[in-house]
Amino acid sequence: MIRPEAIAAWREAALDLGIEIVAPYEITDLASGETIECIAYVREFGSQGGTIVVPQRDHSLGHIRSIAKSMGVFCSLMSESGYAPYRRDLFLATLNDWGWFGDKDHPPTWYTGQPWC
Repeated sequence: MIRPEAIAAWREAALDLGIEIVAPYEITDLASGETIECIAYVREFGSQGGTIVVPQRDHSLGHIRSIAKSMGVFCSLMSESGYAPYRRDLFLATLNDWGWFGDKDHPPTWYTGQPWC
């Protein structure tokens, strides 16, 4: 089960930063029928199809990335406790690192595209 604080942090980020998310979110491996709980789905960041935020647990990252790729989305593995409670600076850094894939002429006003490194 996803920690409620992690979901709440992404919801707060959506309100504060004006981004579109669905939290919590689930994906399904069509081959096995396995359902994987995600912290959030973030539209317009990370890829044309958005990003799924998956809790850093005992998941096989390669397997989840394969499912995400088949869905046309980027996958980011995150520490639930590292992103909760909401810290604006951390979420801004993360979203800027992932990159904006929405309307190139209308990114969020705070968006810089500055990568982590």
